[in-house]
Amino acid sequence: MKYADLTRAQQLALIDIVSRGGLFRIAAGYDGSIVHSHGTMLALARRGLCRIHRSIGDMGAANPSRLGRKIIIDEFGGTAALVDAKRKRGK
Repeated sequence: MKYADLTRAQQLALIDIVSRGGLFRIAAGYDGSIVHSHGTMLALARRGLCRIHRSIGDMGAANPSRLGRKIIIDEFGGTAALVDAKRKRGK
């Protein structure tokens, strides 16, 4: 699987998950740089790119998997901190 195989919503969600080390779930979705939908997170989890934990925090959380980190690092290069900086800069 490659970064380009994901939808734009999935790409943005995966970047947020990896760069932030995980996202907490809120009533409207998952709280990142934007609010990501539950459907997007479930699609990433089905592909093995993140793990959804329903018992963390009040409503749950999504954490990156090893494969999710690898896809982002392969696409952007560097560590998660560099990925976050590149995302903010617009790659």
